[in-house]
Amino acid sequence: MSTSDTAAQTAKALFSDVTPGWQRWDAQMIDATRASTEALLAAVGITPGLQVLDVATGTGSPALEIVPLLGPQGHVTATDVNPGMVAFAEAKAKRAGLPNVSFRVADAADLPFGDAQFDAITCSMGVMFFARDRALAELRRVLRSGGRIGFTLWGPYAHNPWLTSIRQPVVRRLRERPDTAVFAMYESFFQLAKPGTLATELRTAGFREVHEEVLHLTWSFAGSPQEFWAFQSDIGGAASRPGWDTLTADEQAAVEAEVFSLLEPYRVGQRLDIPVELNLATARR
Repeated sequence: MSTSDTAAQTAKALFSDVTPGWQRWDAQMIDATRASTEALLAAVGITPGLQVLDVATGTGSPALEIVPLLGPQGHVTATDVNPGMVAFAEAKAKRAGLPNVSFRVADAADLPFGDAQFDAITCSMGVMFFARDRALAELRRVLRSGGRIGFTLWGPYAHNPWLTSIRQPVVRRLRERPDTAVFAMYESFFQLAKPGTLATELRTAGFREVHEEVLHLTWSFAGSPQEFWAFQSDIGGAASRPGWDTLTADEQAAVEAEVFSLLEPYRVGQRLDIPVELNLATARR
């Protein structure tokens, strides 16, 4: 089994466990990632009338942001491997009265669609969780000739204080790695972080006009350092603070104090404006 296959299996279990957290913090998540979502949609070139597939849609982003761009003739199909996420996203779409969007529970490595069915494919912060050999082949299969595909994904861990600020204070206090599966999974998510890595995989999968660039953006979170810590703990689960239960109460208190201190410089009024480094990769079928 490949490294990406193993990571994909572990990620499925992780995101099943944290689904309630994603639902609870949905509005803050969409707000924080708005700049990266806009960059992705601009790079893919979403225009009226397209048939679009959004994979790893989570709680519905960017699928629900795409709908207004398509006009009455376009359509978005949103998929995720997690049934709870899909149900939540579908309920949001119904409450908003959004037309021309449908939802399917589906693994990117095994898509239930015919060949050449979509004009464009988007994937926001999901590709690092895929079994990529099979997923990239499937995404190419369902994309029409000339169609565009786009991904945003995490940049290097050390370049992203929204990650290091919450995770390093925990990891540094661990006397041993109590959950090697969590550590291995987390490290595997950063295999694509070096710019050009996903581009190479896309070319290998048969895509053309491949382009990858680094994005330096700001993720604005509506809340305090304490709320950001709760947010990340809820949506990241064990991956965001591995070994937490092995720490004493005093150590946990010290971790939280350090996390809040590391995040405080990013406070702007009632928000945190945290720099983020992402990769944006696009290609054509």
